[in-house]
Amino acid sequence: MLKLFPPKGNRKTYYIRGTDPVTHRRIDQSTGTAVYKIAKQIRDRLEKELLNGLLGRKVISFPEIAVQYVEAVKPGPTARDVILGWQRADGTIGPCLLTDFADVADVRQIDQARVNTIIRTRFQLTKHGRPYQPGSIMRALIVPLTAILNHAATQGYCDNPHFLRQRYNDKRVRYGTADECSRLLAASAPHAAAIWLFAMFIGDRISESLNLQIDDVYLENSWAVIRDTKNDTPRGIALHAQIVELLRVVIGERNAGYVFLTDEGLPYETTPKKAWYGACERAGMRNFHIHDLRHTFATNLLVAGVDVRFAEKQMGHAGKNAMNSRYAHAPDLELIAAINRLPRVAFEIPDYRTWARTGYGRVEPRQNEGETITSVQSRRTS
Repeated sequence: MLKLFPPKGNRKTYYIRGTDPVTHRRIDQSTGTAVYKIAKQIRDRLEKELLNGLLGRKVISFPEIAVQYVEAVKPGPTARDVILGWQRADGTIGPCLLTDFADVADVRQIDQARVNTIIRTRFQLTKHGRPYQPGSIMRALIVPLTAILNHAATQGYCDNPHFLRQRYNDKRVRYGTADECSRLLAASAPHAAAIWLFAMFIGDRISESLNLQIDDVYLENSWAVIRDTKNDTPRGIALHAQIVELLRVVIGERNAGYVFLTDEGLPYETTPKKAWYGACERAGMRNFHIHDLRHTFATNLLVAGVDVRFAEKQMGHAGKNAMNSRYAHAPDLELIAAINRLPRVAFEIPDYRTWARTGYGRVEPRQNEGETITSVQSRRTS
C-alpha cells in the first residue's frame, strides 16, 4: 500500500508515498531519515495505523503473529525452527515461515497465490537434490502456516485460512536390523551412542530423551517419567535392564539436571543431527532417520512376542488418561516385564580414545568372491 523511495537528488531522506485507504488522500511525506531500516519501521508503523482505520479492523503483521503464536503455544523445537528458523554457522537464519512472509504487514494478504509462490521458490529440490515430497511441504509450510493464521483469526486479525492440501501417504516403515543397530552404535560418538541405545529400548522421541531429567529417573524401580511430551501429558516409561546399567554410567555422581549431555557436558539445545548423519555415514547406512529408532523399538518388541498395547503405552500412542498422567511416577510392573523381553544389545559405550583407535567404527565395503561384504575398520589413528 505504501512504498519507500530512497534519497535522490535534493531529497536527502527516504520518502513514503501511497494512498490512505480511508480518506483516499495522497500520501507523500518524508521519513526524516536516510537509514533504510529506520525508514522501513516508520513506513510499517504508518501503514498499520492506516489499515487499523479501514473499516475499524485490527491489523497485525505476520512476523508479529508468528512470534506471538510461538510464545503462546510453545511448539516443539522442530516446529519452532520451521516457523522462526535456526541460526546457521555464519549467523544467518535458515529458510522458515518468518523469512517467507517477512514483508507481510497484514496477515489478510496471505492467500493461496502467495503460498503457491513460496512452494515454487523454496520447495523445489532438497539439499540432496531430490524433489520435495508433498508430506514435507505440508509439515514445513501448510500445517504451521494454517496454525498461525488460525491463531490470528481467533483474535480478529483475519478469517480462518483455507489452503489446498495435497493428499499423501509418506509413513515410514524403515527400522534398523540387529546388524545395522550394532554398526550404528559402533560408529557413533560415545555421548551420542548413549542416546541412540536409549531410544532403541525405550521407543521415545529423541526430543523426549534429550529433555529427560535426572530427578525423573528411578533406577532402583526400572522406571522413568517423561514430562516434555508431544501432547504435554507426562508419561511413565519402563527401563530395560541394559538401560538401567547405561544410565548408571551416563548419570554417574550427578544428582540433578539433564540425563544426556553433549561431549562438552552441556544440555542439548537441538537434536544432534550432525552426530547422527556422521554415524550413519561411517556405518554405511542409507535412508535411516533418527525417528526410525522409534520404529526399530516397536518392531523388536512385536518380534519378541509382546502385546501391541505395551508398545503403545511405552511410546505414548495410547489414548490420554488423566489418571495415568497424574500417577506417571508409579512403576508399571507389567510394562517393565514386557520391555525386558527385548534381547540385550552386544555393545558397551567406549571412551573417546578407544573409539578413535578403532577407526571411529567406520565400515568399509570390499569385494570378496563376487559378494559385497562389510568389515569394521580397525586401523589405529595417530
